[in-house]
Amino acid sequence: MGSLDLEMYFEHLVLANELNAWRLHDLEEFKLYTCADDLAIQRDLAHNAVLYMDERLLMPEQEDLTLLPLYEQAYLETLEKHCQVLAHYKTTADDGTPFYQVSIALAVSETESIANIVDEAAALRHFIRTEMLYTFRRAKIRHNNSTKKLC
Repeated sequence: MGSLDLEMYFEHLVLANELNAWRLHDLEEFKLYTCADDLAIQRDLAHNAVLYMDERLLMPEQEDLTLLPLYEQAYLETLEKHCQVLAHYKTTADDGTPFYQVSIALAVSETESIANIVDEAAALRHFIRTEMLYTFRRAKIRHNNSTKKLC
């Protein structure tokens, strides 16, 4: 799976079409299954779906790069507000952009299909990105207001 460092898990190679037809209860506990280059899934002891996602944070082009720390903070705040984050790790991609590796517990039925869980992960990512931009814009306004007061 992408660059996500999951050496502690045994990754099972399953064709995507075959995996999508499976249900959560078909997965072996704590075995990692790759759904896409940037998404993997496993089933934990509580029978939750645990998603492992690679996220590259690209700021909108019109934004000042000095605000990158605010952008990253907005991402983490939004993620932790709306998800059950188990862990996250930050590194830097080859082009210098922030790159996060995130694991999230997702409470779903044991009979939920992997295809539906992957769709839910895609919807969750879209929602997080949308909410993150809103959080970032609010933080940027606060930042701009505080720098005006210093002048």
